[in-house]
Amino acid sequence: MAVNLANKDQRARGLLNDDFFKSEMDFLEQSQIDIIVNSAPHESEEREEAYRMQLAIKKIRAHFQSLAADSEIEKKRWKIL
Repeated sequence: MAVNLANKDQRARGLLNDDFFKSEMDFLEQSQIDIIVNSAPHESEEREEAYRMQLAIKKIRAHFQSLAADSEIEKKRWKIL
């Protein structure tokens, strides 16, 4: 599937501003936190997996935030030069 790379920043901003996308990302992150908080003392493997999943969700969100900021960073970089 070919993706127009020229507007990746616009598409990323669109996702980050989309209420459905935001709520689903928040839900996924909160569900992992709930697993950690509600686990029994002996369920350390489940907590560790939930923690890794939460980190992955944060990295995905950060990736889209980085893509969204790329064009602004590029514009400012040329102003500095």
